[in-house]
Amino acid sequence: PDNVLAFELAAPAHVVNSKTLVPFQKRLLEALEAVPGVTGAALVNQVPLDGCCFGGTVYPEGVPAGKDARRVAFLFVTPGYMTAMGIPLRAGRFLTYADTNDKELFAVVNQAAVNRYWPDRNPIGAFGRLNRPDGNRFQVVGVVGDIRNDGLNNAPEAELYLLATMIPVNPMDIIVRSTLPTGQLLSEVRRALKAVDKTLAIRNA
Repeated sequence: PDNVLAFELAAPAHVVNSKTLVPFQKRLLEALEAVPGVTGAALVNQVPLDGCCFGGTVYPEGVPAGKDARRVAFLFVTPGYMTAMGIPLRAGRFLTYADTNDKELFAVVNQAAVNRYWPDRNPIGAFGRLNRPDGNRFQVVGVVGDIRNDGLNNAPEAELYLLATMIPVNPMDIIVRSTLPTGQLLSEVRRALKAVDKTLAIRNA
């Protein structure tokens, strides 16, 4: 069976204070994906079971405003996140780096969000707004299975996944999926990261 390693990483200050954070994060993931035995690598603003959550509200188009203003968890991810975490695709597709548009955002939602906002319609292709009825517009391109960000004993939160390239994440949580034994994987990950930037330090592995 695969092992999944999660850890926190902070980009160096000279990267954070410029427009190079996203390219830097891409280099990190490419270095990790190049490690023999690694089958997936991604970043996210919060790993599962780490408490809940960076949240906001969703206003689906075609539904009266204010009908359901409960919090939705916003997760900012790179395209390989669902695959690295083993989160199943239920409908539509995953996000890709091509999902960038100055006028519109593209999103993947979980089943709990579908049950809340689009219970009687196909959510693929549906539009919504973030945080306000006139907020940033997004279109749903995929539906994934639920995970439990807020503890195993609590019901899954409604979640909306957006590309981390749209809102750069730092510090970041890194996910690495591999066939390597855990100890060897951690050593190889450290070596790969140091090759990108010697100052990088893994936290909370």
